[in-house]
Amino acid sequence: MLKLPTLAVSGLLFLSTACSSNQTVSQAVPNPTTTTKAEVKTSTLRLGFISNGKIKTPTGPTGWAMHQGKLLPELQKSGITEIKTLNFPNGPNLNEALVAGEVDVGIYGDTPALVGKAKGLPTRLIGQEQVGTNAWLLAKKDGPRSVAELAGKKVATSKGSYMHRYLIGLLQKAGISDRVKVIHMLPSEAQAALERGDVAA
Repeated sequence: MLKLPTLAVSGLLFLSTACSSNQTVSQAVPNPTTTTKAEVKTSTLRLGFISNGKIKTPTGPTGWAMHQGKLLPELQKSGITEIKTLNFPNGPNLNEALVAGEVDVGIYGDTPALVGKAKGLPTRLIGQEQVGTNAWLLAKKDGPRSVAELAGKKVATSKGSYMHRYLIGLLQKAGISDRVKVIHMLPSEAQAALERGDVAA
């Protein structure tokens, strides 16, 4: 597993913003009993991020730096000669890749990063890229007009994501969390299910 020195981290993260960020960058911490010298000296940085599968590089500061050709030169100072990007549909999937040693660094929402850490995932936060990420609760035009109208209905979200946390908070605030069935669907699947009327929001 790759251990990034401070210089590489500063190259990876051009800015570090407020602590209330919803977009975090986590690094898997090498296990000294299983990590070999060859693994530590790897020249390829495996960077995981969340996308619908069509986007092949991250958005935000890291994606901008990659598109501008500014990221790799900074990382080369620490011996990294290649960046391999791997996209994942949801934060919990990226957590699994970190556990399996398939990625070295992940860019994803704060909720899956915190949940993974709380469950013993050996990661460390190395920066925060984005603040105030939006989450929207959408319904069909002729569907529910308020959160209260979701009582007795099914709502789809990506479980384990910051969107899931936002939804649960809304339902609890409205006092209907025990009367709404929350089901796991990735955004692309949820949109189709909403259009078919399989879910209310």
